[in-house]
Amino acid sequence: SVLIGVSFGGMVATEVAKIIPHHMLITISSANQPSHLPYLITVARYMGLHRFAGIIRSSIGMWIFSKAMGTVDREHQQLLREMLRDTPSQFIKSALPMLMNWKPAIPPPRAITIHGEDDHIIPARHEHDLILPGGHAIVLTRAREISCFIRQKLGC
Repeated sequence: SVLIGVSFGGMVATEVAKIIPHHMLITISSANQPSHLPYLITVARYMGLHRFAGIIRSSIGMWIFSKAMGTVDREHQQLLREMLRDTPSQFIKSALPMLMNWKPAIPPPRAITIHGEDDHIIPARHEHDLILPGGHAIVLTRAREISCFIRQKLGC
């Protein structure tokens, strides 16, 4: 089996890979361990900023989110706004504290990592198997290249 996760889903896939036998783990725009997260996550945890998760859905919050994701065209910006709007509030409110308090008990398994060179959400500060031009939303903006790379790794 192959586990693939994007962003927060990559962190979830990393944890799932520790308990479920798998052939390959692939993470995109993600972190495989807490030390790969930006320092601002630590600052936000100590300031209790996760309590203000609802602000993400405001007009200004959506604009900031869209810019931080590194989307360059209106089509991708609109898609991200719709995804955020459709994400249940409870998920956002519970995922942020989980992210901020992520402390795995065992080391992460080896993963194939794909990242955007201009990712401002989870900066590419460590080695990656593939780094593409773009930001956190490379799964949208660089879908073709990512798909080809994954197929190559899978031997398809």
